Amino acid sequence: ILDGVDLRAVEATLTGESVPVAKQPEPVDARVPLPDRRSLVHTGSTVVAGAARAVVVSTGSDTELGQVGRLLASVEPSRTPLERRLDALGHRLVGLTLAIAAAVTAIGVLRGEPWGHMIETGIALAIAAVPEGLPAVATIALAVGLTRMARRNALVRRLGAVEALGSTTVVCSDKTGTLTAGRMSVRAVALPAAELVVEGRGYELEGRILRDGTPIRGDDEPVLGRLLEAAAWTPTASIDPATHEVAGDPTDAALLVLAARGGRPREALEAAQGDPHVLPFSGERLMSAAVVGGETFVKGAPDRVLTACDRVAVGEGFEPLDEATRHRLEQRNRELADEGLRVIGLASQDRAAPDLASLDGLIFLGLVGILDPPATG
Repeated sequence: ILDGVDLRAVEATLTGESVPVAKQPEPVDARVPLPDRRSLVHTGSTVVAGAARAVVVSTGSDTELGQVGRLLASVEPSRTPLERRLDALGHRLVGLTLAIAAAVTAIGVLRGEPWGHMIETGIALAIAAVPEGLPAVATIALAVGLTRMARRNALVRRLGAVEALGSTTVVCSDKTGTLTAGRMSVRAVALPAAELVVEGRGYELEGRILRDGTPIRGDDEPVLGRLLEAAAWTPTASIDPATHEVAGDPTDAALLVLAARGGRPREALEAAQGDPHVLPFSGERLMSAAVVGGETFVKGAPDRVLTACDRVAVGEGFEPLDEATRHRLEQRNRELADEGLRVIGLASQDRAAPDLASLDGLIFLGLVGILDPPATG
């Protein structure tokens, strides 16, 4: 990267991490791990925010994705555990059969039987000892196993893979986009005085926000309405008005979908208030903000957002953020993180902030827990 502004890219195809990586111009050090190469953008990754000017330094098989292809091409097929065991059994049977045939031939000759007759007897004995039915028995056993796996929706191309799977003790798998859908989805909302559950799959706009099992929208709860407005002002994600497809930064996309499910779609807010002035995400402050109509909406790391807050939203207004409430919110943040959720803090400021450095005296709105849901099928 030669120069750029707030460039972020998703490198899940290379690192398995669905969270966007911030990119910036800096010296390139090829010795550092791939996720830490902040000045390089890679083939196969997706730019989700910002803009930049860059120069191509490698193409084809010299790229990181190309090297993955070369590694896959160099893999040689290995024999399954069953094939190795059958091979070992065959060697033992051959050795044992030859030993027995030789012993029988020698004993017959010592007893005075003709050489030719005893050699024929040894050869016949060796042939009779070959387990001709062993391949058929192994094939039938594997076919039965394949049938049982097919009943559980597991398709197997090679019979030997059935036994190999049965011998497996450790399974290594990529998570993002394989076990998970690679589409972040809000699962929980922790308001200062209420706990909410969010229903819905991935980026689907259909879904409900529940409080004690009862659907609730932004019009029903003033604090929730304010939080949904803060979630809706996400400049790095968008919804196609024709197809309702969501694109952009996965975290911002999840917040945008949350706002739509709660009755605060960004299109309606823009029609009423106009476009926001965006204060881009800062890796130093771990926050970003949107200034709309003389008010500032903030999102970022929960601990940083809480540190900048001295008030907490209550009903139509707010009250001072005391130490007991701050401790309770910090504890709730840890609980959501322990559940495997990515937690985002949301706040507002009742004035227009000129930059991120002026974000203090905020009104805390709540916490949002985001999950990368399991893939379907």
